Parts: sequence; C-alpha cells; structure tokens
Amino acid sequence: MDKIPICGGWSDDIPADDNVKEICNQAQHDVEKQEGKHYQEFLALKYRSQLVNGTNYLIEVQVAHNECLHLKIHQSLPCYGNQTKVTGVQKKKPSDELHVF
Repeated sequence: MDKIPICGGWSDDIPADDNVKEICNQAQHDVEKQEGKHYQEFLALKYRSQLVNGTNYLIEVQVAHNECLHLKIHQSLPCYGNQTKVTGVQKKKPSDELHVF
C-alpha cells in the first residue's frame, strides 16, 4: 500500500516524472545564473516533495558525468500564479542522498 503524503512532511525519493522534468526546465536559467555556469546537461533524476502553501521540491539533477546538483524549488499554488522559484542549490555527486537543506 502506498504511503499517503502528510501535509508538511517530505515524501520518500521518487523517480523524476514529466512534471518534475518540466519544473527543472523552467528553473535551469535561474540555476545557471545563480551558479554562474551554463550546463549542457540538465536531467532531473529523482525528487522529494513537501506539501505546504504550494509544493517544495528537492530535485537531483545530473549536470555532467559524476556531477549532480540538488535543487530546492518552491512552486506556488495555482491561485497564486503557479510560480516556480529556486530557493537553494547544492553541488553533489550521484551517490549523495537527497536530504533537506
């Protein structure tokens, strides 16, 4: 039986779906600007989510061989414009676990 998400609690790791891949595509420019770097590769691999006033996402994104970024992204509710905002970026290796930061 699947776990029911608890409002305010983080989900377990989930393979990136089309929605999360689209969120990453929307966030790529902001991440590149924040990091001062252009990424040829920007592939969402897995994520965790948290239901709050909108949704917080922790997303593991592969940006090169053996190099990943962990992104913290907030997506507001549709009634507030469904805006996507990058709230944190950490450089990681693919073997690093996806932890809240």
